[in-house]
Amino acid sequence: MRGAAPVLLALLLILGLGACKVANELYCDDTTPCPSGYTCDRNPGPGQNGCVPVAGADAGAADAPIGVADAILCTDAGMCPGAFPICRAGTCGTCAQNTECPVTAPVCKSAGNCDACAGEGDCSGRPTTPHCLTSTGACVVCRNTDADCGGATPVCEATVCRACRKDVECSAVAGICDTDTGRCVTGAEILYVAPGGTGLSCTAASPCGSIKTALTKVSLAQPWIKLLAGSFVESFVVKDMTAHIVGAGASSIIQPDGADPIVWVQGTADLLLRSARIRAGANANADGIRCDGIGATRVRGFDLQIDGNLGTGVNASRCTVGLERSRVMQNAAGGLRLFDTTFAVRNNFIGQNGTADVSAVGGFRLLSAPTGASTFEFNTVSGNRSKADTAPGVQCDAALAMSSDVVWGNGVAPDATAQFAGACTFIDSDIGGPTAAVPPNINANPLFHDAAAGDYHLDPGSPCANAGQPGTATVDDIDGQPRPKPGTLPDIGADEAF
Repeated sequence: MRGAAPVLLALLLILGLGACKVANELYCDDTTPCPSGYTCDRNPGPGQNGCVPVAGADAGAADAPIGVADAILCTDAGMCPGAFPICRAGTCGTCAQNTECPVTAPVCKSAGNCDACAGEGDCSGRPTTPHCLTSTGACVVCRNTDADCGGATPVCEATVCRACRKDVECSAVAGICDTDTGRCVTGAEILYVAPGGTGLSCTAASPCGSIKTALTKVSLAQPWIKLLAGSFVESFVVKDMTAHIVGAGASSIIQPDGADPIVWVQGTADLLLRSARIRAGANANADGIRCDGIGATRVRGFDLQIDGNLGTGVNASRCTVGLERSRVMQNAAGGLRLFDTTFAVRNNFIGQNGTADVSAVGGFRLLSAPTGASTFEFNTVSGNRSKADTAPGVQCDAALAMSSDVVWGNGVAPDATAQFAGACTFIDSDIGGPTAAVPPNINANPLFHDAAAGDYHLDPGSPCANAGQPGTATVDDIDGQPRPKPGTLPDIGADEAF
């Protein structure tokens, strides 16, 4: 009932006069018709015409008592019927333009109702949902294609753009995801290296032949080095620079060309090393990765395989170390050795490292208190060996709280060997050996798929399933699969069994 003064409305409410009408922003008369299902009820007096339901039609909220301005009151469009889909100034009405309609029915039809989109043009004027998903008729952020996304959110998932998480999600660009920012790295930022390459500028078309050559060209504009598949026989030093080295997975193999550590991080360096295999260090000095720091030195490894070195897999002093989703295997001097170092070590297989009666490091050894907040969680430590005064699994010479780890099957006689020693404490972990586990830890065979071959994935029925620490911020496992599985607690160890 448009145009009625408050006093008149109150009088009508008291008298119960007039026909029951619904909100209609467009005054109905001979040239302004009502929507389908309604007819124009003409009342005496200016501006009193209104739409009423046709007999038998579903009027919904139109049957409200007369007196509340004959309007369908609303606080959002979800309260409005299809004939009057817009909530404007507290009442339901018809649409006048597309942008008044919801994204699920984004097109304003001539009758004033909202309908599905049929093409991209129907979503113009909607900066946050500019694309038409024709299968549903809704305007969306992206149409399940990464081409609709970009910048810091280059991946389309369920019609929403998100940050990249893996290199494969950037295959349409240059194949490298900057996981720190979530964007796909452009080709102009990358120095390319291929075995046998003869290029001098390290471009994709003419790659360099060595990592050392690429490191001399690293700059703020080109901090990324991409290793193609193949073997690189070269030990190298990263000193006083920021560099990101990304390989093609285990097929990008870095081997030593001398007695030094294969990857040696020094000074104020900040090195990211991802998706490569570091192997076959030739003597006890030839660690897979060594970090000799000054406190500001940082090295981070993701999706690495560090194996078969006569030195230690990772040996760090006065550094900041990150190691995730990696396999540290069969390194003769031990798996990880950390001194005066801050670290985040999670989702790794640390297995078959160390030498019985010889090594001062088995799987993991913490030689001094971390210099900052540190984490050792969701790791699987198994099959490691050490000399008699060192625990073959985990040895802590300073206090450290660990969670959701498997420390099982270490030592020459694992069932009779203490799996860890020192100031370590564990929670929600599977700890083997002769000492009964303190709840909420367990002491039970984790049912590895093939421990002899270093395959520490969990077989069905593992007691580690759904037994890890609840509320973890670790969102994936060693294979990049989601952690925890939907609706369950996380599994203990590096593998989230599926």
